[in-house]
Amino acid sequence: MVKIIDSLISYICVYNESYVEKSIKKQRKRTRKGETEMIYNTDESKKHVTRLCDEELRNEINNISNTYFEKPFVHHARYNNRLRTTGGRYIPGKQMIEVNPKYVHEMPYNEVIGIIKHELCHYHLHMEGKPFGHGDRAFKQLLKKTNSPRFCKPLPSTMKNKVIHSYVCKTCKTMYHRKRKVNVNKVRCGKCSDKIVFKETIKRY
Repeated sequence: MVKIIDSLISYICVYNESYVEKSIKKQRKRTRKGETEMIYNTDESKKHVTRLCDEELRNEINNISNTYFEKPFVHHARYNNRLRTTGGRYIPGKQMIEVNPKYVHEMPYNEVIGIIKHELCHYHLHMEGKPFGHGDRAFKQLLKKTNSPRFCKPLPSTMKNKVIHSYVCKTCKTMYHRKRKVNVNKVRCGKCSDKIVFKETIKRY
């Protein structure tokens, strides 16, 4: 009888260990699929380090929508790691808002709110059957009404290790800044047509 009990106890222990290992693996899979660890910049925000998944992002967008637009957000949202040059986008065919997680990592939370508000302007105009493009008057008016930004700020990580070459006109002292080097023997000043000379190279980190 004692041997049977000991064998049962050992079996239960092995089963619990395997169950815990499986749970950890499932959690890692869920993290890779739908969750991203979001670290807010606490310099300009009181947000703490949290882990947000796509569902929590949708809830956050819904809260922002109710606050600034007095309308609910009833469709889908997700983080998209493939976004590079933009903070977010609205996909009309899927009625989905995507957010660049890099902005949550690197920028203040107020910047993330601005990105979400911008995409909600597209979303609500589309839901109402109104023009929702960047050049449409209705879109510009809604941006102004909700105090939403028209453009998002560049990521700090994309501004690192940038080199700017500065040139100056000999006569009118007009400054020119270029990403690439310029052959000063082939170009002239756009204002007075005099020669320009190289001044300095600025490195941004």
